[in-house]
Amino acid sequence: MLTCKKVSLVLALVIGLSLLVSSTIALGAEKYPTQPFAYIVPFSPGGTTDLQARVFERFWKKYFGVPVAVEYVKGAGGQIGWDTLVRRKPDGYTVAGNNLPHLVMQPIFRKTIYTTDDHIKGAIAGLVSDPEMITVLKGSQFKNIHELIEYARKHPGAVTAGVVGKFTGDWIGLKLFEAVTNTKFAEVIFPGSAPQGTSLLGGHIDVMFGNTGDIITLGPENVRVLAIGDKEVPKVLRPHLGEIGGPPAHKEGIEWFAAIHRGLCTVPGTPKKRIEFICKKVDQIAKTKGYSEGMDKAGLPAYYRPRKEYQEFIRKEKEQMIGILQKLKYIEVKDGKIVVKKR
Repeated sequence: MLTCKKVSLVLALVIGLSLLVSSTIALGAEKYPTQPFAYIVPFSPGGTTDLQARVFERFWKKYFGVPVAVEYVKGAGGQIGWDTLVRRKPDGYTVAGNNLPHLVMQPIFRKTIYTTDDHIKGAIAGLVSDPEMITVLKGSQFKNIHELIEYARKHPGAVTAGVVGKFTGDWIGLKLFEAVTNTKFAEVIFPGSAPQGTSLLGGHIDVMFGNTGDIITLGPENVRVLAIGDKEVPKVLRPHLGEIGGPPAHKEGIEWFAAIHRGLCTVPGTPKKRIEFICKKVDQIAKTKGYSEGMDKAGLPAYYRPRKEYQEFIRKEKEQMIGILQKLKYIEVKDGKIVVKKR
């Protein structure tokens, strides 16, 4: 027969074991990461967003302790990939490259599953600020930006211009250029910068609205850059200026500024501690010499923004893009709501 003292000892032992088991379970739940990551690239293989992912892939296992698998989910200028991202389980094992101003414009003009706020909530870091560039083949009839403008004015819609996706940085770059130069081009939409570049090299389009990474991929010896949509030439292109030209548009008397900003995000709703862990590791990678060298080699103008700074940057980009779309008469704002205008 158990005495009161023995009962107390048994209860203490049971409670102690329960606490030990609970503690073990809790510690096990906090062990992270324990499985490979998925890195969604929402554009075609070989493009600039893919180049960014491949730079990270080289360092991922060393810093995260587990590998990462690049997953291509292309279509609709990045929308299919970002819609896929927000459907994923918010467990901290999926990240995606994201692009501005794409992620601002698409929810305005289309019925997307993702929202701009999803990218703010899931933001990890800003990685690149890449100015738009107007590029032609070396043997093109257009030797400078003024020749292109003059011809396009005289022959509206005759010059074919390749852009990656609609409602993307390339697309709005083209529309801004048309607005400031009073021209009209025939836009040709591509699923990624790799097929866009292939089409330019094959002579299937006249000009390409693209970025610095495209120039390295295409080969500086094959192309001529007629104008850059930034105040200065990106550092990664300066060694090639003798081959490609590449004047900033404003130095040619054209007030055209356009850029694509790329970053990294995760599924909105991912636990805060896991987001912080990813942010910490990405920050460590971004500060290495190898990462910097990899970015330069890929022709990607690195511009690192940590999570909070990147979140604020997305918010400001949204405000700015709404203003641009209003000015171009694509939308109007009524009673605080965005209304898309029929064109």
